[in-house]
Amino acid sequence: MAMTTISIKENTAIALQQIAQQTGSSLDTLTEMAIQQYLRREADRKIHEEEKVYRLQHEELLTNYNGRFIAMHNGQVIDNDEDELTLLLRVRKQYPHTGILIKKVSPEIDETWHVHTPRFTYQ
Repeated sequence: MAMTTISIKENTAIALQQIAQQTGSSLDTLTEMAIQQYLRREADRKIHEEEKVYRLQHEELLTNYNGRFIAMHNGQVIDNDEDELTLLLRVRKQYPHTGILIKKVSPEIDETWHVHTPRFTYQ
């Protein structure tokens, strides 16, 4: 595992140390959890923005990709496939830490659901 040193303000460090003590977590674990939560929120925000672009471009996307799954990044279709899992795996290799909208293009504009995989901790 690669280690990186980051600098944070003293008030933030004190607050993290207090919460770590209150919850019985280590400072490293608490900091990692906070950063991961932030990264998930940012990915969700980006996917939400891509959803807006998808809606604006729906007619054009329907013409070009009807019935196919698309991967959208920065408002552009970066890949497409008939199979969602195949597309997802291919896109994850190219963009492992980026929120990418993957959606089936169909005549009806449906809602996008964000589902996070649960993490299990063994003690």
